[in-house]
Amino acid sequence: MAENYYRKEVLLYFSIFFGFMGLLSKIAYRPFILSSQINDFGIQGFAPNLFTALSMCLFASYWTNKGHIKTMIFVTSGILTYEIEQYWTERTFDILDIIATIIGLGVSILIFKLFDRKRKENLV
Repeated sequence: MAENYYRKEVLLYFSIFFGFMGLLSKIAYRPFILSSQINDFGIQGFAPNLFTALSMCLFASYWTNKGHIKTMIFVTSGILTYEIEQYWTERTFDILDIIATIIGLGVSILIFKLFDRKRKENLV
């Protein structure tokens, strides 16, 4: 039981870290890059979405007892719905945000599977 708690605790820490990185990329990195006119190849545009998707997926998997990946997919679907909705409203629609969100889901699943595999190895 302690291994399961440890795994979930690490997922929570990753979630908090990625959430902080998303916030930092939105309120500090992006304004700095734009005001300095530095070419970062668009990273400032999609970084908040990438880190937010990572954070929200891992946070949701922390609170879920079963169906972790399904929960991550539902969370990502919500983020994608918000991003696609911006196409019809006055907000900024960017296909890179959609791609970054999907990549965030993929990385979240990889992180979860890595820790789940380690937990199962410790149980044997």
